Amino acid sequence: MLYSGKTLIATAITLALTSSVQAASLEQYRQGKTALKDLIPVQTEAATLDPKGQTEPTSFYVVLKQRSLRDVSSQSANAAAEIKQLSLDIASQQQQVSAQLLELDPQAQVVRTTKNLASGIVV
Repeated sequence: MLYSGKTLIATAITLALTSSVQAASLEQYRQGKTALKDLIPVQTEAATLDPKGQTEPTSFYVVLKQRSLRDVSSQSANAAAEIKQLSLDIASQQQQVSAQLLELDPQAQVVRTTKNLASGIVV
């Protein structure tokens, strides 16, 4: 099908007019709507820091200086064996550190251990 130049010009003008009408309609629609921020009353209060209200930390994260499971390359041929061995190494080192911590403070309690992103203990 062969289009003449007049048809292309008429199509372009029609699209331009339709777009401007839609834009004007959208703007009128937006002007009639109230924003959510206008509906919610705002109350501002000054915040103060109370040094008496600050508490001591109740737990600590002890990072072990060793590879984590994230560091094992999944591309290697023996990745499963390497992950298994590293997991055993991490568990044994966590047990050693836990034992040493309990010697220092008998009331210390191991809350959680981590090995995926970083090898560590939450005490």
